[in-house]
Amino acid sequence: MDCPRCYLPLYETTVGQGQGSRAQQCTRCEGHWLSKGVLDDLSRDVDVKWRERRHLPSEEEQRAPMRCPSCGIPTVMQKVKSPRDRKIDMDVCPACHGVWLDGGELAAIRQMSALTAIADLFRFILKG
Repeated sequence: MDCPRCYLPLYETTVGQGQGSRAQQCTRCEGHWLSKGVLDDLSRDVDVKWRERRHLPSEEEQRAPMRCPSCGIPTVMQKVKSPRDRKIDMDVCPACHGVWLDGGELAAIRQMSALTAIADLFRFILKG
């Protein structure tokens, strides 16, 4: 399977802390190809940081159309906003439902600043 951005072969890697979830990654752009189930599992765990370090691709790069590296159909993947981070456009294959995350996007989805976490906690308490 080749990277939909760089067209280099992807290699298998483990993602997540202690979960052993499998994904494919590009050595050049550091993007990840993973199944929707793996993304759902990874999105449940939040890594709270005092200071977020974001290294996201530009909006122009995120919006560039891409083809699915897995199923090989000519359909362009759909752009879907991450429910965890609205600044991230995930690429989702309409056929196999695999997800492409550009370099830095997986870490951004999994991280939350301490201030955001505290604000979320207060919103939860006030609702309850």
